[in-house]
Amino acid sequence: MILDIYKDSLEYGVKDVKNLVIMGVMGLLGFLIIPTIMLEGYSYRVIQRATHGMINGDEPLPDFSNWKKLFVDGIKLIVVKIVYNIIPIVLTILAFVYNFNIIIAAVITFIIFDMLSMVAVAHMSVNDDSLRSAFDFEEVFDIFKSIGVLRYFGFYLGLIVLNCVIVAIFLVVLLILLGICLGISSLGGMFNPGNALALSIFVILLLAFSFIVQPYIIMINSRATGLVYNIR
Repeated sequence: MILDIYKDSLEYGVKDVKNLVIMGVMGLLGFLIIPTIMLEGYSYRVIQRATHGMINGDEPLPDFSNWKKLFVDGIKLIVVKIVYNIIPIVLTILAFVYNFNIIIAAVITFIIFDMLSMVAVAHMSVNDDSLRSAFDFEEVFDIFKSIGVLRYFGFYLGLIVLNCVIVAIFLVVLLILLGICLGISSLGGMFNPGNALALSIFVILLLAFSFIVQPYIIMINSRATGLVYNIR
């Protein structure tokens, strides 16, 4: 079941490259804050589409429409994440300021509350976007238990590994291409086509990471978050 969720999420993310590029533009302009909120809003739409769909279903990617609602949904998602992670954030600050030994407790707490926040966001998406439902802690925890604490933890770790593998593949490709270019440049002087080619490839791949790889990871995580909620 969990493997099917990963497979579905990987395939779902490449259904429309145009949407990935739009997400990439929002991420690139994230320093303006509003695009970041919009990106979170779209992530929420992907989660909502998944909670109302099924594994290996044929649901299309959500549209970039109704920008006002997209903005509001983004704010709601951010609020839920912040509230659920207040305790881990406080523990992390205390660890760095007072006692670094409690960093382990901070990490464990972060993992627990991050998983709960994922359940809470999915729960909000099936309850008419109600923030109140996201903060119905008893109900959210009951759903978390109904999915299975160990099952969800395994899903969570697997999702992290999946993200790392995608980034690792990208980095390997980047290093191979740069290595080839540097090898070419070493055959000539300081100013030769090899250096220019290496720089060009580096810039292109960085843009590819921003416009495709990073949005793709967001899409995978959002889709998987919604689908795993459905196995409660």
